[in-house]
Amino acid sequence: GHKERDKERERERGRVRAPFFGSEASMVVRLRMARFGRYKFPFYRIYAADARAPRDGKHLENLGHFDPVPQKDGNKHVGLHMERIKYWLSVGAQPSKPVAKILAAAGILPPLPPKKHANQGVSKKALKEAAEEA
Repeated sequence: GHKERDKERERERGRVRAPFFGSEASMVVRLRMARFGRYKFPFYRIYAADARAPRDGKHLENLGHFDPVPQKDGNKHVGLHMERIKYWLSVGAQPSKPVAKILAAAGILPPLPPKKHANQGVSKKALKEAAEEA
């Protein structure tokens, strides 16, 4: 069929197309969340996944869960498999920003630097005067 013909043409041109999840050597692994739950009631699972995989798609390993909706006790529940998360971080997996915040709160990663607005704590009047002087 046409698939065999296309593969043959690529081989003739010297190109070999790597399969989506086949190339383990150069695979970038990310620790990220996949959304579960229903409308307006999200629930996330924390996964180790190939960076090219879709958000709720194929993953390598389930590493925990995160429930952002406060329960009756007023807390957002988090469950983490600490040993496996430390393993994936040790082999070079990169956490996404939300996962990095969760891991920093759990004490696995150092705390993230606080977000700071460029002109925080400076009045508009002072900014206007500084602009007029310049």
